[in-house]
Amino acid sequence: MVRHVRAMPSSAVIHLGSAVIPHLGRVEVAATDLGVCAIALPQWNDHDLLLGPWETAGFRAKRARHALVTQALEELDAFANGRCLTFSVALDLRHLPAFTERVLRVLLTVPAGTLITYGRLATKVGSPGAARAVGGAVGRNPIPIIVPCHRVVAGNGIGGFGLGLACKRTLLECEGVVL
Repeated sequence: MVRHVRAMPSSAVIHLGSAVIPHLGRVEVAATDLGVCAIALPQWNDHDLLLGPWETAGFRAKRARHALVTQALEELDAFANGRCLTFSVALDLRHLPAFTERVLRVLLTVPAGTLITYGRLATKVGSPGAARAVGGAVGRNPIPIIVPCHRVVAGNGIGGFGLGLACKRTLLECEGVVL
């Protein structure tokens, strides 16, 4: 299997920030100068920002306010309070494997308040029959909420969720969906 590695600039910075947001708890955001690259929700069982690929590419973390981190936290707060169901903050997905990036980009087109099955998402990605592979890609989503992995459900019900089903239900309720 040939793995395509994208060239990344060395000595770049990952900007980090956090805030406590109603309904979500503490939210940690990481962004490069190009866009948000990771979100963690520590109170929902996610303690890791998955910054390994960035660090091995020469990026270093810096905890100082950055416009993209601030924008992401503001939009996440608006989402949690029912005021923002469409995010406009830039994303940086270039560290992801090509298939995962493709799945997440298609997932970004699923409207708020709408559910999609893994099978249907696989078809939209151009890989019908690859629901399991799509599930793996969705499960590796480093930017939950903004890339709405909570909108993906199993064909026979709610399915799983890396942050737990209570978190998935909470995120869907922020969009007006009750399961």
